Amino acid sequence: MALHLVGVDPESGGGNCPTIWVDPDTRDLVIQGRKADEQTTRDCLKTGAIPATEAVVRIPASMVSMMREACDAAERPEL
Repeated sequence: MALHLVGVDPESGGGNCPTIWVDPDTRDLVIQGRKADEQTTRDCLKTGAIPATEAVVRIPASMVSMMREACDAAERPEL
C-alpha cells in the first residue's frame, strides 16, 4: 500500500523537504529530512554508534504539529 502523506515543511523553499509519511501497513513513520550538521552528529554519537544504514536528520520546529499528527495517524486503525 502507498505511504500516507502527513505533510511537508511549510517553510521549505522547494516544497519537498522535510516530509513526513506513515506506512499504513507497518504504522512506521517515514521521515525525509535535512542531514544533520557535523556538530549535531558528534553530539548524537555520544550516546552510541550510528550504523552505516542510518543517518541523523533534523526536523524543524515548524513541523512539530505534523509529527504529532503522524504519531496519531499511526495509531488509528482506519489509516
